[in-house]
This record gives sequence, structure tokens and C-alpha cells, in this order.
Amino acid sequence: MAIRSDVVGSLLRPPALVQAREGFEAGRLGAAVFKRIEDEAVDEAIALQEAAGLDVITDGEQRRYAFFGHLIDALDGFDKLGGWAIAFRNEAGEELTFRRPVVVERLRWRRNRVHRLNAGDLNWRAATTATTRPPGTARPKSR
Repeated sequence: MAIRSDVVGSLLRPPALVQAREGFEAGRLGAAVFKRIEDEAVDEAIALQEAAGLDVITDGEQRRYAFFGHLIDALDGFDKLGGWAIAFRNEAGEELTFRRPVVVERLRWRRNRVHRLNAGDLNWRAATTATTRPPGTARPKSR
């Protein structure tokens, strides 16, 4: 009997990616450099899963700042940090606060939804070139 395994959810982001995201969001790091650091984090996530012997490989959600981030970024009408907050502790025991988005006006698509799906497909295609194992990805649910 074969037992299949895969990753559901995010892998921890490496410190270099965490620092790069902070720098990018603060305007201290350019988009091309940030993309290169994201790509390196994805390559590391794929290598980790291959070394662990997983059957289906994902990008470890290294490009997402939160599991809901793609939705928030695709729509106008959210205050990205204006909602309720969750307190966490980091590996050093220091308290961190993660603010959630909240709807503040009628939601509107910022860009064509087909464009967004195609951008997601590009991430999937990039993952297929980094591994010989089947790639897994979050895909829109078909009706």
C-alpha cells in the first residue's frame, strides 16, 4: 500500500525572505531584487520537500505574506491592517502583533481576474521546472 504525502499550507519563511519583504514594503528594496530572493526561497522550499521524500511538491507559499494575501491585493475596499489583531511570539519569545484586513468600502477588482489566474499559473509553471515531482498549488475551485 503506497502512502502519499504533501505539504498543505505554508513552510516557514527563511530570515532572508522575511527581511527582504520588510525592505520591499518599506521601499528600501527594488522589485527585481525582491523577486530574486523570493525565487531562492522557493527553490529552497522545493529542495527541502524533495529531500524529505514528499510525493507532491509546493512552493511552500513563500511568495505570500498571508494565506489571504492574494485576495486582499486583488481587491480595492480593504484596509490591509485595520482589522483585529492576533498576538504571536517569535522564536526568541518576543511578542509580535499581526493585524488583519477589514472591509471599509464596497469591494472592487483591481485587475482582471483572468490576469490574476494567469499570474498564478506562471508560479506553477516555474515550480514545474524546479522539480521532477508533481507540483501542487492552490487552484481556483471549478464548478
